[in-house]
Amino acid sequence: MSALPTELPPPQEISQLLATPGLPIVGSALKIDPHRVHQQVEAWAKQLGPIFRMKLGKRELVVISDHEAIGAVLRDRPAGFRRNPLVSNLGMEMGMKPGVFSAEGDDWMRQRRLVMAGFDPRHLKAYFDDLVKVCNRLERRWHRAAVA
Repeated sequence: MSALPTELPPPQEISQLLATPGLPIVGSALKIDPHRVHQQVEAWAKQLGPIFRMKLGKRELVVISDHEAIGAVLRDRPAGFRRNPLVSNLGMEMGMKPGVFSAEGDDWMRQRRLVMAGFDPRHLKAYFDDLVKVCNRLERRWHRAAVA
């Protein structure tokens, strides 16, 4: 994999972003191994840079791997970034009410304030030991599944 050239100006349009290798119509869909997609995306980010595009069938996706850029996008919700309506549509089909992971607009802002209160450092300290126990249990479960 070659390093990303540093002399390129930052893209101003999605079409100017570097893209994953792909074929007409299917894009990169045939290149993805579902068992290691996270490793493939990580490798593409090393090759193409922290923001790149990927085509999966008719859908064109923008992939962001830089944590600061992800934070900026998420902070720009709901004005500049909205989730794909598929998330909320799927939840509604299952009879779920929109929650912080699928709500948009004012509903999202109200729910986010409520959820974020639980991530206040004082609250995290109160349930940190329980969180460690749950994470350790999950790690053991994953380990058993990996060696099975």
